[in-house]
Amino acid sequence: HDSTVFYASCPVALPANPSDRTTMLDRALDALAEVLEARFEKVRLEKERAAVLSEMSMVNTIEYRVECAILQALHAENSLSQRFPIGLKPLIESWELDDVKKFHGSHYNPGNALVYLVGDLPLDQMKEQLTRVMGSIPMKNAGDAGGKPPMAGLLSAMGFPAKPEAGTATEVVVSEAPDTPTLKLQSRHFPPILHGWAGGELNGKATIPLNLAVSSQKSSAQQADFEACKEAALECEKTLDSLAGRGGVIRVFSHEMLSSCSFHLFAKRPIVPITTLGEYKDALAIRIALAALQVRLNVLSRSEPLFAYVEFNMLDSA
Repeated sequence: HDSTVFYASCPVALPANPSDRTTMLDRALDALAEVLEARFEKVRLEKERAAVLSEMSMVNTIEYRVECAILQALHAENSLSQRFPIGLKPLIESWELDDVKKFHGSHYNPGNALVYLVGDLPLDQMKEQLTRVMGSIPMKNAGDAGGKPPMAGLLSAMGFPAKPEAGTATEVVVSEAPDTPTLKLQSRHFPPILHGWAGGELNGKATIPLNLAVSSQKSSAQQADFEACKEAALECEKTLDSLAGRGGVIRVFSHEMLSSCSFHLFAKRPIVPITTLGEYKDALAIRIALAALQVRLNVLSRSEPLFAYVEFNMLDSA
């Protein structure tokens, strides 16, 4: 919901010349670099506006509306329930060229982007090609629009090399192994997203796991980021207080185009890390048990059809 992914897949070698193992990666990187070096023209804006509005009308089915209603209930306590990738039609219709330029300048710049390269190529070669294609893209001052630049001081606190100054060439940092400290860094435009987890006493609200959310990053993120998480947690808890009754957050969605009814019950829990074989076996066993229970309930419903079908899903994200 709060990030955009541009994905380019290509063969390692040039199909017409298998010995050429650089051209295809160059082409893929060139395509991705255009995202950061977009050309702003009135004609292109109107074409994109028409394309997005057309896509919006195509996906505006009853199934999509039900899916949105489910996500709004699932994430009722935070801003994910109000922010969908397609956007809001009145805003799409009203944006001008300057609005798009400002948004692109704030979000689509090297200081707010991550590039992942995965392929059967030497690390030095990938770094050289990445530096050659994207290393000349100038850094933009993310603080021009007000507020501190995103991730200011945080990367250095986590052990990453210092970022170049605004206006200088982009520094390309390549990690050969995933042992570099990682953290889902938040843009200054979007506050941290925290969730009200299911479980605990049925006391009308879920406990906000503030310590769980920030304890692993306090030493790196320093006090400013801890305060940002704390503020988001308090806002999340306040929203839950206004939404939740003794049975939890209850939402009803009805529409004349629906020919049947469905009942959805959610238990939102933190993702459990799987770092050992034992943890993997436990996670697999839970999924097998849920699948078996689903089959069992659906078989029983054939003789006494109180419902059409039962479905259990255990998702690592939603």
